[in-house]
Amino acid sequence: MSSNQVMTPQFSGAYANFLVDGQTNEDGTLVYSLCGIFDEMDGFDPRDPKSVPNWAKDAVSAAIATGREKKWGGKVPNGLELPFRDGDARDQPEFNGCFYINMKSYKKRCPIVDKNGKALLQVDSDTIYSGAKYRAVIQFAAYDRKGKKGVSAYLVAVQKCGEGERKDGGISESQAENLFGGPASGGAAPEDDSWLN
Repeated sequence: MSSNQVMTPQFSGAYANFLVDGQTNEDGTLVYSLCGIFDEMDGFDPRDPKSVPNWAKDAVSAAIATGREKKWGGKVPNGLELPFRDGDARDQPEFNGCFYINMKSYKKRCPIVDKNGKALLQVDSDTIYSGAKYRAVIQFAAYDRKGKKGVSAYLVAVQKCGEGERKDGGISESQAENLFGGPASGGAAPEDDSWLN
């Protein structure tokens, strides 16, 4: 990985439908995105707008160094915006006590692999959903647009690590498996039909 890339710890995904289908932004560009909710603060202080979790510090520093040289005229601007957000500022219980990052890829969805590192062959709302567990390789990059300067997080690749409680009102495939408890018995009716009387 390059110096401005890092593998995240495991996180709970939110707004995962935008990773499946993408959405068109105001410029007409197709954007795929995933919001990562991290329950381990790892040095991140939500009261400090300059705070960065320990696992991301080196990659963010590399992005800022590139931005200073190539985008910001040789100095780091005041009020630099970073992509880490305080979950308690949102009125959604799954964000409470956490921080989150909005991660994006443009025009093309990034590769998605399963927990064994193999390409995920089925990418739809059954497999990629809000509440499932993920990791991601992300790339931090400096920006200067529309009067704002900061660092954004871009998706390089996503790994689905496990199932979780769906936030869209459905259930996961593993939860469905638990409902049935094992292989089908051929659909035979139960021998005891007393419940019919």
